[in-house]
Amino acid sequence: MTDNVSEALQNLVAAIAMRERTIARDQLLASLDAIEPPGKRTAARPTNGRAKGEKRDPRVLARTVTALHQAIQAAPGSGIEYLGKQMGTPTKDLTLPVKKLLAAKRIRTVGHKRATRYFPKG
Repeated sequence: MTDNVSEALQNLVAAIAMRERTIARDQLLASLDAIEPPGKRTAARPTNGRAKGEKRDPRVLARTVTALHQAIQAAPGSGIEYLGKQMGTPTKDLTLPVKKLLAAKRIRTVGHKRATRYFPKG
């Protein structure tokens, strides 16, 4: 008998919690609709200030390439995660500067994928 009462109570609490979540969600959506109608919402901009697919300013890219080269000279043999932390730049934003430095033969790499280490050339 006690198990039946306990199970019934658990089911009742779960149903009440589900109803409260639904009400809260509906109220939140209604308040968002009051601020901006549905269909007009835009995705949040990335933290780097660029829209998806938008190219970087060439001057900013050149500064990033120079800063990355200096970081590699200061810490030869470091991985991209370490360099990104040192520069305060997401590793995703360092992919193109690395490619430019490799194409210009200003750095060399050892290893593959996440184990890649970067060294200054010369």
